[in-house]
Amino acid sequence: MKKGRALLFLLLLSCGCQKYYLTLYQEKVDETSLASTYVGTPDPRQKDPPIGQKLILEWQIPKELIAEHPSLHLQVIYRNYAEAQFVYPISYKSGYIVYSLVGEEYKKTGGLLSYRAQIQNQDGVVFRSWQHQLWVQLLHLEEPVHEQPEEEEVPQELETEEEQSATFFPPN
Repeated sequence: MKKGRALLFLLLLSCGCQKYYLTLYQEKVDETSLASTYVGTPDPRQKDPPIGQKLILEWQIPKELIAEHPSLHLQVIYRNYAEAQFVYPISYKSGYIVYSLVGEEYKKTGGLLSYRAQIQNQDGVVFRSWQHQLWVQLLHLEEPVHEQPEEEEVPQELETEEEQSATFFPPN
């Protein structure tokens, strides 16, 4: 009877798991991400610890998809509304990639605002997709180009009464 319950439990457990997936995790990078913080070993980075964020992209895909040369496409929107796209080839049915945004690049962009990842085959067909809850495709509006109006000729000071009574109309 115990074996039956154990098999039923394993069957229910395996039904709740997704076989193929793409998952993203966002983590903060600071002094707490240094091992020396917890171990208490000397570390020169403790004086000026790295500051930033990182994304961990984890996937599991079917073996058959490897033959279609899949790649992981990461689109990022930073807090300064700049955008970046990264493409990582996938060679194994499961794995992970870490995208780090630290140091000057983190300060310049202000950090991550939103992001989206897709696993695509070589023809661009999306197998799995994951997006941040605030993900939105940014619209880029170009400012209209204003043409400089042609400068009108300004008549020079008229010196005689006769010249002053004549009105000059430049051709349009």
